[in-house]
Amino acid sequence: QIYGLLSPADLLNLSRVSKDIYKRLKDDKSVWRLARQNVEGLPDLPPWLSERAYAALCFDRFCSRCLDTRKSHKVLWEYGVRYCVDCGLVR
Repeated sequence: QIYGLLSPADLLNLSRVSKDIYKRLKDDKSVWRLARQNVEGLPDLPPWLSERAYAALCFDRFCSRCLDTRKSHKVLWEYGVRYCVDCGLVR
């Protein structure tokens, strides 16, 4: 399968192209796992996150609270969220 050659970021982008592709990819753990293995140095999947959620946490660039993409973001791995500077101060 061609999916096995993609990165998690590629899969995230592809899953947002259409509802059909999203439905096909959203619960296919093996595809996401293969993609994750294509990224050198990526930590193991935390047990509380799905493969897709982990890919989003690692490769999306928006704040989990306000969805802003323009500010600096920090990942709080223990909570599975990414906050911008403003939202990180509020929490």
